Parts: sequence; C-alpha cells; structure tokens
Amino acid sequence: MGSGEHRKGGSGIWRAAAIVLPVHGSAQDILSQFAEELRGLGKTVGGLIQRGLKEEAELVALDTGESFPLMQKLGNSACCAIDNQEMASACMVVRRAVEHACDLVIVNKFGHMEIDGDGLADEMMAAMAAGLPLLTTVTENRAAAWQSFTGGMTQLLPPDLEAVRHWWRSL
Repeated sequence: MGSGEHRKGGSGIWRAAAIVLPVHGSAQDILSQFAEELRGLGKTVGGLIQRGLKEEAELVALDTGESFPLMQKLGNSACCAIDNQEMASACMVVRRAVEHACDLVIVNKFGHMEIDGDGLADEMMAAMAAGLPLLTTVTENRAAAWQSFTGGMTQLLPPDLEAVRHWWRSL
C-alpha cells in the first residue's frame, strides 16, 4: 500500500487515509468504533457513517445522530435510486465538520458517485484542502480512482482498527 503527498502532520504522515476493502466489504463498524474512541479522548469527530445496506442504507451524522435515507422509495416495480435531496442534506453534515475544524472528518466511503465528482466528493476535497484529517473507505476496485482523486496524497490502510489507530497516532 502506498502513500502520496497531501498535507503532512508533524511526523510526515499524510492526513487523508482510506481503508481499502474487498468489493463487497464494509468498515462502518471500524469507523464507528474509532469515532467513539476519539470522542472518549475529548476529540471532535464529524462527518458521516453508513448504517444498513442497499434499500435500507442510511447515512448517520456523527455529531448529531441525524440520519439520511440514501435510497428513494419508488415502489416494488421500480429500480432503486439515490435520494438526491437526502444526499444534499448529508453533504451539509460534512461541510459543518469542515467549518468547525473537527479533529477528524469521517466520510463513509469513496464510491461511484464520488468518482464522477458527485456525492460527497466536494466535501471530501474541502476537508483535505483545509488540512483536516480525513478518513474514508474505498473498495479495492476503486482504490486507483481514490488515488487519482487525491493526487496520490493519501495513505491506504487495511481494514483493521489497529491500522487506523496507528495512522491517527502518527499524525
């Protein structure tokens, strides 16, 4: 796993990191547990984690607990589609974390929407541009797109809580 140049912490480790997952993997439990650990240390953590899968998926604000259903309910015969109004509201959660200069900004994942410059892409870039530590997840098949998105200025982590802790301690 490589790293590139983003804003460096005092020890020279990059401030943006992505947990690299198998294609159908999830690290939302790791993100949730790590956020709770940091809060227990008096750190401010903002952003979003995902709960549930597919049609039941929702984004949850780490600061308020507010939830945003991801999928529109279009009926039994219709295809599922992202609820753009809920996504716009979720974007504001990450923007709020950046505005408040949280100690850590978490974004549930870098996915197909972000690859296309949609979803939470602008908010992720805003956190990185502000020099805030950003933690997200990315699947193996999208890791190259994440590296391109960040200009290689990120650290890739295995799906392991201790690896996340090590990244954090090195900032």
